[in-house]
Amino acid sequence: LFQIDLNGYEKAKEEAQIRSQSRKCTGGSIVDLDVHALAELKSKNISVTDDSDKFVYTSDLNGNYVFPDSEATVLAIRYENKFVESVDSSNQMCGIILNKTIFYAESGGQLYDHGFITSLTDEVTEFSILDIQCRGGYILHIGTLHGKLNVGSRVLLSLDTVRRTALMRNHTGTHVLNFALRELVDESEQKGSLVAPDRLRFDFTAKRGMTRDELAKAEEICDTMISKRLNVYSSNVSLSYAKTIQGVRAVFGEAYPDPVRVVSIGVPVTSLVADPEKGYGKTTSVEFCGGTHVLNTKHIGVLVIVSEEAISKGVRRIIALTGHEAERAQKEALRLDNEVNELIQFVNKSISLSQNNNVTDDFNINQQISNLSELVSRAVISQHHRENLREKLFEAKKLLDARDKASRTATTSKVQVSFFF
Repeated sequence: LFQIDLNGYEKAKEEAQIRSQSRKCTGGSIVDLDVHALAELKSKNISVTDDSDKFVYTSDLNGNYVFPDSEATVLAIRYENKFVESVDSSNQMCGIILNKTIFYAESGGQLYDHGFITSLTDEVTEFSILDIQCRGGYILHIGTLHGKLNVGSRVLLSLDTVRRTALMRNHTGTHVLNFALRELVDESEQKGSLVAPDRLRFDFTAKRGMTRDELAKAEEICDTMISKRLNVYSSNVSLSYAKTIQGVRAVFGEAYPDPVRVVSIGVPVTSLVADPEKGYGKTTSVEFCGGTHVLNTKHIGVLVIVSEEAISKGVRRIIALTGHEAERAQKEALRLDNEVNELIQFVNKSISLSQNNNVTDDFNINQQISNLSELVSRAVISQHHRENLREKLFEAKKLLDARDKASRTATTSKVQVSFFF
């Protein structure tokens, strides 16, 4: 007779649910820390991770950043849904908890760092970091292992500096954009954000969409703050005292730690603390933020707003680029601008030289306008620049249509006159 192992079934079901939740939390990985894992770590007296070194970095005047490597100790290894004393397998997905880290765990809209953890005792072991999450104060480094790691192993931490620098550039760019929107949009409040290496996304309250001129003005305000080469300051401040800083920006409903990290552009945090009622927050960007930032606004390079749209009632979303991505967008906008202007010149010349249209020529020109309009619509360029180019192409199309209409009217008149005689 067959018997059903209900206890075994329930246990397997619970493990499957944990794996499913973990995949959602870690982008497909089955490595995570649930409440039971956190309790186990505490029962073993394993201390939470010291991640203060994520803020330790320097730069030169040109924005070339140096992130020092750091040594650490492996305190725990997470494999699937359990802790193990060691992992010894090629390309093995697992999670590592260290006593301290230089890596930033995903938080506050900023994506996680990438990097490598290598053994200090052998030249073979390498852990490639794909994801970093913070659970109850424990920083879980998730990735693939080549070689062997044990609890207690001494390791070297090396940051993916290109990714981190891009993240910092976009995060400070988000603060600059927030300040610009505050100047332009009545009662604008941040509703969310995403800081990725290749772009930034900013959600804010607004009663209507931004006009083309407002988008151009927002970029202008950002460019002014960037070109001023303002230092970016950050420091921990008592939460109750930080709230007294006039003009400070914070996400409504967000639970901030105490002390809270204050990030200020152009004004030292010490000055904000010394005179919180002076209103510095009304003339520059001052925000509660635990993310990583460039040390000077000039290091942002360029900020380009590529889209602005509604995502729900009363909430708008901006996607913007900074640095090299923004420079590429500007070059593409210039290329398209030249192409559109050349086509418009050709249209104007065609109309001025001939009052009678050639059907074949007009068809070809209309096809060029249609193709170029499609390119402009898909192009990653400033939204206000895109709208300007669309308007130019639309006006060119109207000129052709007007000439075609006039030509058809004249032809009809000739036919009627010929018929009469």
